[in-house]
Order: sequence, then C-alpha cells, then structure tokens
Amino acid sequence: MNPKQLSQICGKHFKFLEKKYGFVLVKEAVDSLSYEFWYKSNTVGIKVKFEFPDFYLFVKLCRLQNEDFPPKPGEIRPETQIESFDLDDVLTIRSKDSLIPSYPVGTKFDKALLEDVVRKQAINLKKFAIDIIKGDFSLFPELDKIVKKRAKQAAFQKWGDKAADFGWVIESNSSE
Repeated sequence: MNPKQLSQICGKHFKFLEKKYGFVLVKEAVDSLSYEFWYKSNTVGIKVKFEFPDFYLFVKLCRLQNEDFPPKPGEIRPETQIESFDLDDVLTIRSKDSLIPSYPVGTKFDKALLEDVVRKQAINLKKFAIDIIKGDFSLFPELDKIVKKRAKQAAFQKWGDKAADFGWVIESNSSE
C-alpha cells in the first residue's frame, strides 16, 4: 500500500469532518511505519493514524488547548489531566460490537481490507462520537476512568509495588 492510496482512502472517508462539521486538515505526515493526518475545529482535534505493522487505523479525539492539540501526557499518573482519547475507548462504552477485531494469522492485507478498516472507523466516528465532534466533552470523565485503569495496571506490571510511589494505590483483597 503506497501513501498516496492511503491518503486518498482516508481523505474520502473522513471528508465529512470538513464538509459537515467545518474541520480543517492541519497536518499530514507519512513515514515507513505510519500515515497520519490531523483535523481540527475551534475546540476539537481529531488525529487519524494508520499504523502499517498493526494494519490498524487509530482515531484520537482531543479537546484542544488554546486551539492547539494537547501534548502527550507521558506516563499517566492518577492526577494526570488527559485531554485526548481513542475512539476505541468510546466504542468500549457505547458499542463494543463496533470495535474492529484483530485479524487472524494469514489475513491478506490488501487495498480492499484497508478500505474496509478506514470506512468502519469513519462510520464509528460518525455514529458514536458525534457529540465529541460537536464539542461536547461530557463523556471525557468516563473515558478518563478507562484510561487510568489501564495505566494503573501497566504501572504495577512495569514497577510492581513501586507504582505506589507514582500515586497508584495498592488495593487489598482481604475482607475485614
């Protein structure tokens, strides 16, 4: 798959952001591992990134900070203010059945499959994140809980009990 084909496919399926909601394409970048483009309105940023090794299209929904994309938070702690969330987390809350499943070994990764993945993610964005597209961030606190639960698990896997030094609470399983 060459970047030009990928750009055309993504542009076609995500054009609705510009036409219907007034977003502007502000960045387009390609390297050997990924292709990404960034859209923004006055309050919302949407990053769309296709990662070639995973053959997956990630869509990140961001609350802009002074009309700019928020910085990456780094290693997440309990007090971290998170301003961008994956579409997959939105789907986890609103429609788990719409998540794009992993591909079985032997899957033929071709233009038709790419088109299908991009189309499905664009549909997911339209159907399940329209409130966020329009600037309603009321789902963000619930998304924050999902991300922080994952971050806590990752911290304990990485650091063991030392994760408590970063603010994560060790939960006891004993009942008193």
